[in-house]
Amino acid sequence: MRNDVILVTTTMYPSRNTRFKLARVMLNEALGQGLRVHLWDASPEEVRQEFRRFENVEVFEQKAGVPMFENRRAAFARALESLPRAGAVVWLEPEKDTLPGLLSRCIAPVVSGEADLVVIGRESFASYPTNQQKFEFLGNCFFGHYTGVPCDVWFAPRVFNARAGKFFAEYDGQYGGKWDSVFVPVVQAIGAGHRVVEVKVDFTYPPAQCREEEGNSAMDEKRYDQFTLLVNAIREESKRLGLPRPV
Repeated sequence: MRNDVILVTTTMYPSRNTRFKLARVMLNEALGQGLRVHLWDASPEEVRQEFRRFENVEVFEQKAGVPMFENRRAAFARALESLPRAGAVVWLEPEKDTLPGLLSRCIAPVVSGEADLVVIGRESFASYPTNQQKFEFLGNCFFGHYTGVPCDVWFAPRVFNARAGKFFAEYDGQYGGKWDSVFVPVVQAIGAGHRVVEVKVDFTYPPAQCREEEGNSAMDEKRYDQFTLLVNAIREESKRLGLPRPV
């Protein structure tokens, strides 16, 4: 078991649904890679008990009725407190089932001291639902325009050390307090001059999840809401920090 890396994820499943099953696969993959896992859960107790059966997964109960960013902020702060000085925190969504097996190249720049923050990117969007591909490609374009650092920030997994981690652990939710909690800190790390790099991986979107979401109007509306909130947040925070800066 690695003591220098903690994988942090958050879960909330009303039942043992498709996403819950993907999360279980991800946890097994992470443990197989020797990673410590902090899982913050807001599921019903019978679902949470399924997660408690995993050895070497610390399960924390998320606070009910508080904004998303508050639980994430607490999760990041707890992980950073538990790390050695040269350690790294990995943040990823629990349904990215096969990603733990691809993390070694993403973690290496942080634990070696070559980078403060790694934005994990995808080699291809082809396995994703059609409309999600469009929103995320365009979102990445705007991120590059506004920050001057082109990367696949919409994929969402991050790896960071304590220097960059403070932006995640201290984020105050000023742009809505939802998905922005793992996007705006990347802009802030860039603005602070920290070493932010992208490492691409050959990740395939889970086919069962893609089938459920393709042509699903509720999911398309959610993607649109995410896109609108995040583009606005990235634009305004970049402007506040004077980004992009001349090379």
